[in-house]
Amino acid sequence: MSNIIKGIRIQHIQGTISTTKAFMEKAEVYKTEEYTLLKKLQKDFPKYSLNANKIKVKATRQKHSGLTINFMAKVIADDPDGETNQTEFNRLIGLYEDHPAKYGTIKAWFLTQYPEFTAEVQRAVKKATRESRRKFAVETAARAAANAEKAVNRALDRTVVFIPAADRDESPTDEAA
Repeated sequence: MSNIIKGIRIQHIQGTISTTKAFMEKAEVYKTEEYTLLKKLQKDFPKYSLNANKIKVKATRQKHSGLTINFMAKVIADDPDGETNQTEFNRLIGLYEDHPAKYGTIKAWFLTQYPEFTAEVQRAVKKATRESRRKFAVETAARAAANAEKAVNRALDRTVVFIPAADRDESPTDEAA
């Protein structure tokens, strides 16, 4: 039989005292109510082991790291059939503007509208975007280098070189004779 008291679960069959992380943090402070309760339980059940519960994350849970509201807006804007989705997306943005669950609500709506948009698709889109930006940067740098070379050549064409009279060779050449 298990008892749950303020973040504590006593599991008699397993011989453990399980607590929440929040309870353990409070119990670390000397003379708090949680500290006193934990010490009493350890005294009552000296052979029981003590452990803090960890949040269990489902292994099948899909992660969408980098799926920002701006990224969702770009995907919807690029969708040729996305006019109604764009309208609904903008309505949700306005509706949940100051709501604490704004991102989660909009993300859930987005994933129902675009179920094919998985983490793999997102990574592929981001990779293509990065490669496109790199290619654009290289092309821009090449254009800038070519323009700089043209500017240097124009400047050299306009440069007049002054040679002092003492250094000039004023002897007649064979062509003149």
